[in-house]
Amino acid sequence: MENIGQFIPLIVIITIVVVVIKLKNKGRETRIEEFNKKHGTNFKNELELNYYVATRLDKKAEGIIPEKKEIFGNDEEEDKSLMSKVSRLKRLYNNGTLTKAEFEEAKNKLLK
Repeated sequence: MENIGQFIPLIVIITIVVVVIKLKNKGRETRIEEFNKKHGTNFKNELELNYYVATRLDKKAEGIIPEKKEIFGNDEEEDKSLMSKVSRLKRLYNNGTLTKAEFEEAKNKLLK
């Protein structure tokens, strides 16, 4: 009983780590639930959600830049559109929806 006091800091640290992990997981679960409600999907984990978002971005990125530009004149609007798409990718990366590799791949597709 006398030596139990030396374990109190260890118990406190372990408790804090467990609480932080639980809160982080709860945030992910909440984000998945919100996405499911908003888009009418039924994802159970973050891996499924990230795969869905990444494939949607790939499909959208395929048609972003036309192969030939016949009319040159509205480059400013195209720049704004491109910047808004890159900004959206950055937001998805910052909020944890995209991994760094997914973000870089999608960004490179946009900038080609």
